[in-house]
Amino acid sequence: NESNILTITTFTVSSSDDCSSGGWELIAKHVDPDGFTDGTHVLFNANASNTFKENEGDNSSNTFMSIGNLTESNYVCDGKYKFKLEWDGMTVSSSGINKEVIWTQTSWLTSSTITDFEEIGSAGFGVNDPSLNNNFVGLGKSGHSTLCVLDGNGNISGTWSCVGAFRNIYAGVSGPLLKVASSMHLYIWKP
Repeated sequence: NESNILTITTFTVSSSDDCSSGGWELIAKHVDPDGFTDGTHVLFNANASNTFKENEGDNSSNTFMSIGNLTESNYVCDGKYKFKLEWDGMTVSSSGINKEVIWTQTSWLTSSTITDFEEIGSAGFGVNDPSLNNNFVGLGKSGHSTLCVLDGNGNISGTWSCVGAFRNIYAGVSGPLLKVASSMHLYIWKP
């Protein structure tokens, strides 16, 4: 007499696709230690506008960018990328505006066209008029490749909300709402 026994064990399947779990990863930084006051300004190398890299192995450097080394698919969640951009110092600090914006967009940072920008929270930087050159509608490859690697409106004229400045036309890092900062930190959410 042969008996067939089937035992089913209860188990749970978990997914790493949960967009709420994960953490922020620093992918770009620009800090002038003296706040752009001594005339020896810390700036990015212009080559970063092609490579999207600067001191990519050392995020403690005053100029740092690792975007060119990132694998886009490692950061996408629900078809979107989530970013956080922080500024400090100079008129960003003295004006009393928000120093941080968090948002999602469906385009990758190296694209000059920014798509599906959606601000998370209410920093007040996301104005729905992409024709404004000081508007923040996400981040994309700057249309001013002689000034900045990325900016807040991509291929539209203007370099406000600059990430990776290699010319100092505003006596600091161009920030949001026509303000200037002495530091900028860009993070991406890694699910």
